[in-house]
Amino acid sequence: MKIAILICTRNRPKQLDALLQSISRLEQKPDQVVISSSGADVSNVISNYLGNINLSYVQTDLYGQIRQKMLGIAAIEESIEWTIFLDDDVLLPTSILGELENLIEFRSLQSSQSLLGIGFRTPSTAHLIRAGSAKKLVARIFFLDSQIPGDVLMSGHPVPYVNSNHSINTKWLNGISAWKSSSLRFYGSDFLESRYSAFEDVIFSYSQGKLGDLIYASNIEVKFQSDQTTNLSDTSIFKAASFWRLKFILSNPEFSKAKFLWSQVGRSLFFIGSSRKFPSTFAFGIRLSISVYFEIIFQLAIKRDANWSLNRHCKFE
Repeated sequence: MKIAILICTRNRPKQLDALLQSISRLEQKPDQVVISSSGADVSNVISNYLGNINLSYVQTDLYGQIRQKMLGIAAIEESIEWTIFLDDDVLLPTSILGELENLIEFRSLQSSQSLLGIGFRTPSTAHLIRAGSAKKLVARIFFLDSQIPGDVLMSGHPVPYVNSNHSINTKWLNGISAWKSSSLRFYGSDFLESRYSAFEDVIFSYSQGKLGDLIYASNIEVKFQSDQTTNLSDTSIFKAASFWRLKFILSNPEFSKAKFLWSQVGRSLFFIGSSRKFPSTFAFGIRLSISVYFEIIFQLAIKRDANWSLNRHCKFE
């Protein structure tokens, strides 16, 4: 089985170097490693591994992980059967490729359904994983949490799966995942240039879950190089995530627009609460939340074109 690794990186040469070191120590080497980079030139980092890894390097001046992935996918050799998507700040276990092959072969014997995507165990970046019972209760009231890992709620909210102790079928996968090559031609078919690539993993993986199986492999762990948590108070992340979620809802009519709108109230409250320490940002957070909320109402009721909002607020100029 031929397996490639696709790494998207931007201005983080130290993290990229550490990841490439972990790849060079794998018990089984990948058939190809594609590095799609924007920002700082990382050719000097890559040159240290050319003798040990089959490396392809794509450099672009365009901003955004969506664009980087699309360029990286175009550089993957046609003979590759599976591709692992990675960020530049992770480390791989030495046995990952052998474990992945065994899982794919075992699954093919156990199920007639086509397996398209596999998620790995990673440390969770979701705040609710560490939240108290009161905060989790509030999240459930606003359709932002569930006890079913890997589900996508009727509000369009994806429930994290990485804390499940068992391998499970899931409806979506995050950006640290492996994909059958036949799925990659669908990636980015309706994406826009965006400063923050919020929800692109959910949009892509959920669409693939309609065509075949997605599973979470709890026994294959990929570690972050440092602790990570989503910054709830970041205004650009909040705004981009709101309109990308809107795009997801408008693209999938099986979801409830009313529940999505209610969940946006909850997301706004969490966003405002995260900025309450500073009066100026607190007031701005309230104004921004109201502005985004009413634009979403306008979209759901009249406009029904998420790209219009994404172009207004999130497109990189």
